[in-house]
Amino acid sequence: MSFTEEQRQRQKMLVFAGMGFELVVLVTGSAYIGSLVDSHMDWSGIATTSLILIVLVGWLIHIVVLAQSIDKQESQRKKPKNP
Repeated sequence: MSFTEEQRQRQKMLVFAGMGFELVVLVTGSAYIGSLVDSHMDWSGIATTSLILIVLVGWLIHIVVLAQSIDKQESQRKKPKNP
Protein backbone atom coordinates (compact mmCIF):
# COMPACT_ATOMS: atom_id res chain seq x y z
CA MET A 1 0.00 0.00 0.00
CA SER A 2 1.52 3.26 -1.07
CA PHE A 3 0.79 6.62 0.54
CA THR A 4 1.07 10.00 -1.07
CA GLU A 5 3.29 12.64 0.53
CA GLU A 6 0.22 14.48 1.83
CA GLN A 7 -1.09 11.32 3.49
CA ARG A 8 2.30 10.73 5.13
CA GLN A 9 2.31 14.29 6.47
CA ARG A 10 -1.19 13.85 7.91
CA GLN A 11 -0.16 10.57 9.48
CA LYS A 12 2.88 12.22 11.10
CA MET A 13 0.73 15.08 12.42
CA LEU A 14 -1.71 12.59 13.93
CA VAL A 15 1.14 10.69 15.58
CA PHE A 16 2.52 13.89 17.13
CA ALA A 17 -0.94 14.99 18.24
CA GLY A 18 -1.47 11.58 19.83
CA MET A 19 1.87 11.82 21.62
CA GLY A 20 0.98 15.25 22.95
CA PHE A 21 -2.43 14.12 24.15
CA GLU A 22 -0.88 11.04 25.76
CA LEU A 23 1.66 13.16 27.63
CA VAL A 24 -0.96 15.66 28.84
CA VAL A 25 -3.20 12.88 30.16
CA LEU A 26 -0.31 11.10 31.89
CA VAL A 27 1.00 14.24 33.59
CA THR A 28 -2.48 15.44 34.58
CA GLY A 29 -3.37 12.03 35.99
CA SER A 30 -0.08 11.82 37.87
CA ALA A 31 -0.57 15.28 39.32
CA TYR A 32 -4.10 14.41 40.45
CA ILE A 33 -3.15 11.07 42.01
CA GLY A 34 -0.04 12.61 43.54
CA SER A 35 -2.05 15.40 45.12
CA LEU A 36 -4.44 12.85 46.61
CA VAL A 37 -1.55 10.88 48.09
CA ASP A 38 0.13 14.09 49.31
CA SER A 39 -3.02 15.26 51.10
CA HIS A 40 -3.65 11.82 52.62
CA MET A 41 -0.06 11.36 53.84
CA ASP A 42 0.50 15.06 54.75
CA TRP A 43 3.46 15.31 52.37
CA SER A 44 4.26 18.60 50.75
CA GLY A 45 4.27 17.67 47.08
CA ILE A 46 6.67 14.72 47.27
CA ALA A 47 4.25 12.19 45.77
CA THR A 48 3.11 14.59 43.05
CA THR A 49 6.65 15.42 41.97
CA SER A 50 7.76 11.80 42.15
CA LEU A 51 4.83 10.49 40.13
CA ILE A 52 5.24 13.12 37.43
CA LEU A 53 8.96 12.36 37.12
CA ILE A 54 8.35 8.61 36.99
CA VAL A 55 5.68 9.05 34.33
CA LEU A 56 7.92 11.33 32.25
CA VAL A 57 10.83 8.88 32.36
CA GLY A 58 8.51 6.00 31.45
CA TRP A 59 7.00 8.01 28.60
CA LEU A 60 10.44 8.91 27.23
CA ILE A 61 11.50 5.26 27.33
CA HIS A 62 8.29 4.36 25.51
CA ILE A 63 9.00 6.98 22.83
CA VAL A 64 12.57 5.73 22.31
CA VAL A 65 11.41 2.12 21.95
CA LEU A 66 8.66 3.21 19.56
CA ALA A 67 11.10 5.26 17.48
CA GLN A 68 13.50 2.30 17.25
CA SER A 69 10.64 0.06 16.12
CA ILE A 70 9.55 2.54 13.45
CA ASP A 71 13.15 2.96 12.28
CA LYS A 72 13.53 -0.79 11.99
CA GLN A 73 10.31 -1.07 9.96
CA GLU A 74 11.40 1.77 7.66
CA SER A 75 14.79 0.20 7.03
CA GLN A 76 13.17 -3.15 6.21
CA ARG A 77 10.70 -1.42 3.90
CA LYS A 78 13.46 0.38 2.03
CA LYS A 79 15.60 -2.72 1.55
CA PRO A 80 15.43 -4.09 -1.99
CA LYS A 81 13.65 -7.40 -2.16
CA ASN A 82 15.60 -10.32 -3.54
CA PRO A 83 13.91 -12.10 -6.47
